[in-house]
Amino acid sequence: MPAAFEPIRDFKGNVIGSLDVGMAKDRLWVVQRENQKVIAVITVLGLSFSLLASLISTYEITRPLKSLKAKMSAFAGGDMSVRADCDESGETSDELAILGRAFNVMMDEVSGKEAEKKRHLGAIEEKNSELARLNEQLMVKNEEIEIAYEETQSQTEELHAINEELKLLNDDLDRKNAELKMANRKIVEEEAELKEAKDKLRFIYDSIRDFILLVGYDHAVLEANRHFAEALNAKEDAVIGRDLFELLSIKGPEAGSPIRKAIEAMMPVEEELTNGAGRTFMLRAYPFIDANASPGRSVVYIRDITEQRMMAHKMMQTDKLSSLGELVSGVAHELNNPLTGIMCFSELMMEDDLPAGVTAKLKRINDASHRCKKIIDNLLTFARWKVLEKGYEDVNKIIMECAELRGYQLKLDNISMELDLDPALPCTMLDEGQIHQVFVNLINNASDAIKSKGGGRIRIASGHRDGRIVVTFADSGTGMSEEVANRIFDPFFTTKSVGKGTGLGLSISYGIINEHGGSISVSSSPGVGTTFVVELPVLDKAAAAAGGSQAAVSMKIAGMGNGKRALVLDDEQIVLDLLHDALGGAGFFVDRTSCGREALSMLESGDYDLIISDMKMPGVDGKDFYRGVKAVRPELLKKIIFISGDSLNKETQAFLHKLGNHSLKKPFTVEQLHSVVSKVVS
Repeated sequence: MPAAFEPIRDFKGNVIGSLDVGMAKDRLWVVQRENQKVIAVITVLGLSFSLLASLISTYEITRPLKSLKAKMSAFAGGDMSVRADCDESGETSDELAILGRAFNVMMDEVSGKEAEKKRHLGAIEEKNSELARLNEQLMVKNEEIEIAYEETQSQTEELHAINEELKLLNDDLDRKNAELKMANRKIVEEEAELKEAKDKLRFIYDSIRDFILLVGYDHAVLEANRHFAEALNAKEDAVIGRDLFELLSIKGPEAGSPIRKAIEAMMPVEEELTNGAGRTFMLRAYPFIDANASPGRSVVYIRDITEQRMMAHKMMQTDKLSSLGELVSGVAHELNNPLTGIMCFSELMMEDDLPAGVTAKLKRINDASHRCKKIIDNLLTFARWKVLEKGYEDVNKIIMECAELRGYQLKLDNISMELDLDPALPCTMLDEGQIHQVFVNLINNASDAIKSKGGGRIRIASGHRDGRIVVTFADSGTGMSEEVANRIFDPFFTTKSVGKGTGLGLSISYGIINEHGGSISVSSSPGVGTTFVVELPVLDKAAAAAGGSQAAVSMKIAGMGNGKRALVLDDEQIVLDLLHDALGGAGFFVDRTSCGREALSMLESGDYDLIISDMKMPGVDGKDFYRGVKAVRPELLKKIIFISGDSLNKETQAFLHKLGNHSLKKPFTVEQLHSVVSKVVS
């Protein structure tokens, strides 16, 4: 028997039991057949009803569709008034009604579009008509344009031809323009060069220290370089139009002036002119030749040659003194040998036991020889053979010492002395003795010039400018003429009476100042007075030249040699005799000779404690003798004493300085001889 099982669950879903239902199989088949019949009947009825319903539905659906299709076919056929039959009012869910409404709306819009199309077509037709009219007008215009085009083509061809010509002209113009640019650039460059040259010429024109002017026939200054105005302490505009000779304080001639001569002769003219202040000018006038300029003008070149003339005069003076100095030096050298014998022999004879009358006469001879020695020393100083013994000295101190030295005598002669000394005057390197000699000589000359007037004054001033010390000696004496002033430094030239002057004072002063690298000049006017100006360079402090007068050594003649041997060499017999007697009296055994070779032979055969040799001798001179001694007896070199009347020239001085040996300058005294000998043999 068929059964069905169904579990029983509680509220939590748990199985709490089961339900079993059972039915008999036969009964089940009867029930199943009855159910199948009922199902079959129900199925047939359902199918029939469904078929009927589908037919009805199809008819209801297809009918409006067919109607809508017909309407659409009518629309397709061109009927614009066709409309679908449907209810237009209210809302509906019927799709066919909605479709019909949509079709009607579409048709309404199509109808509107059609009406609008008709309106547009009408407008288009109107436009077409207008376009046709315009087209006719266009055709007329086109014909006119064609005619104009033909004319334009003709003109274009002409323009092409003209354009070709213009191209050729343009090319030519470009070429000309390029040439013009090059020419313009060249002009600009030339203008720049011209300006540069002009500026350079102007710079040179204004830089020239001499005067360059453009002057008219009437001597009026038309143009002037800057230095001309600066020399006059005026502006350039202030000198234009002024008379040239008036500006230079020169008395210009009305006729025959160098400027007018140059203009009239059309050739350069040169002339030397002097103004009232004593300045000398060299004036060169050149005619100004310019076709476009007014005639009667001259280019004038003026140079102040005052200093040049003074320098030329000084050069002539220096050359004259130099040549005369050479002569004086030679004469002094020749006088030194006999004068040495006179001085020393007279001294030796005065030491002998002679009658008083004879001794007095010898004293007069010795005094005269010393006077001659002083004159020779002055001559050698004038010839500038004397070596400067420079030290770092105060010039103001030397001036005051000279003033004190001559002060008392000046008061007796009714002469006042004024000192105007610069307290800031720098010291410099100089030979104090020589500068002292120069200053005293200038004071003495001023005193002599004033005494003839019965009294006056001497003014001494010191100053410093441009690295030089300037000392001025101005007196109120009788003065001198220009001719005398030009010769005042000549040796042996004097304005003093016979016996009162040798004429060497200013010459020696000139040589001393010149040897110091300075200068001495004079300016004077008759009856007014004289002014001497001494300039000395300011030199840095340096070691003064070694030397100076050697202190005489007090000694006894007798016994100084103490049996020592001496060799004397000189070409003058009187000097040999003098040295023989002087050294013999001092206790030396003396060998003497006038031949250098013989003296060298004597050295080879004997020993000597003292050697005296002259520097200047024929054959073997002092230098050759020294070299010979060095070869045969070098240990005797330091025992040589050199003597010479020319020992202070530069070459001899350099030789003696290099050796370091003792030396004596002729003429010398016996005391000087003994002093040097004692140093060698001690």
